[in-house]
Amino acid sequence: MSLDLVAIHTALADQIRDGIDDSGAFTVTPFPSTAPAPKIEIHPGDPYVNYFATSGPDGLSDVNLVIEVFLSGANPETEHLQRARLLSSGTGFGSSIVDAVMRDRSLGGTVDDAVTLTASVSPEDGTISIPVAIQAKKVGAEA
Repeated sequence: MSLDLVAIHTALADQIRDGIDDSGAFTVTPFPSTAPAPKIEIHPGDPYVNYFATSGPDGLSDVNLVIEVFLSGANPETEHLQRARLLSSGTGFGSSIVDAVMRDRSLGGTVDDAVTLTASVSPEDGTISIPVAIQAKKVGAEA
């Protein structure tokens, strides 16, 4: 493993796309895009990268990403139901973004660990934000 930010963004987007039943209803992209809603995008968090989570050339780096979910807003009732399905978690919730992320915390072997613990909804536009905390080895890094 190495700290390849493009690969990490892509693996997270792929895992979400493959892991939710509603994936056909959403465009899922590894970076912000101009695609129309409904869409799911992976954004850099703040801070984006901590290169020195642990010391040494093969130490760990922390990467913070945010899954942003933009709903179409065409029908408020439908939007609320869709938001609830996407944020539900556990057995029987095939549309759960959290379950899709947590299904393989290595993101297909791309990182050492990826976890999401919270979700928030913007009161202005209903956008869902789900932070993802990632640890990845910086194999052979000189820093």
